[in-house]
Amino acid sequence: MQSSPIQSPAETKRSAQWLDRLGIGLSIACWIHCALLPVVVIASPALSGWLLNDSSFHVWLLSLILPTAMLAFVFGWLKHRNPATLIIGGCGLLLIVLASIQAAWFGHSLLSESMEKVFTSLGGLLLAMGHFRNLRQQRSSR
Repeated sequence: MQSSPIQSPAETKRSAQWLDRLGIGLSIACWIHCALLPVVVIASPALSGWLLNDSSFHVWLLSLILPTAMLAFVFGWLKHRNPATLIIGGCGLLLIVLASIQAAWFGHSLLSESMEKVFTSLGGLLLAMGHFRNLRQQRSSR
């Protein structure tokens, strides 16, 4: 007998909570990368070339953040229907995506490197807040 591809409500809830926790971790990793990078660069000039010039890190992180956040917020929305959570998380995601795209495609001609860091840091903070709200609201709407 084949198992059904449709998840039970309990399985969907566990998936959504796992995605929010992953999203929180990725958002914090993004923020730590942006906030601590200057300290690491000053402390270790040998790492500065790899960390600053390797755009593949940002693409790799974005490729994890984007689907995780989208799935987590969709699962959460289906449970709690709170638009504020989507707005907070969506604004954070938008800032991160905009900063990444402008750096990759336009090479800081639209935003300075400093403004890119501001966009990315603020986006990571908003995204983490959105994931925390999403997780909390899913728990409270049992």
